[in-house]
Amino acid sequence: MPTDADYYYLAGILDGEGCFCISKRGPQLNSDKAQPYRCVMTIIITDKVLIDWLEITFGGTAYEYLPENINHSKRYDWSIRGKKLETLLEILIPKLKIKQRQAMLVLEFVKTMKKTGRTGLSEDIHKKRESLYLECTSLNQEVRR
Repeated sequence: MPTDADYYYLAGILDGEGCFCISKRGPQLNSDKAQPYRCVMTIIITDKVLIDWLEITFGGTAYEYLPENINHSKRYDWSIRGKKLETLLEILIPKLKIKQRQAMLVLEFVKTMKKTGRTGLSEDIHKKRESLYLECTSLNQEVRR
């Protein structure tokens, strides 16, 4: 069970090395009912010990990537999605300093991703999702500059 200190530490790592992302997937068949978006919180670093700690402490998924260039280090990614993402964002948002707005956008988006049944998504939800996607993408591009 993570401690309050663990959550603050995670928030600091996310502010520096993390990404709160809403992305679009490629064209979907039956697009009225498909979920063409995905939300993810990711940390990408070269420290395996930290990635292992994140996976053990908070769940999620860890991956190891070998570099194509022999002069580059191995890269480790940790990511979390779905219900775990929603729960974690609710705890982390007040603790974030730099990427709080992106986290808020992702949380708002995740809350629109409930099962829709046979009726599909309303036009209002489609518009809201696109708006959240565009704002989050724009903020993430500003952070990279």
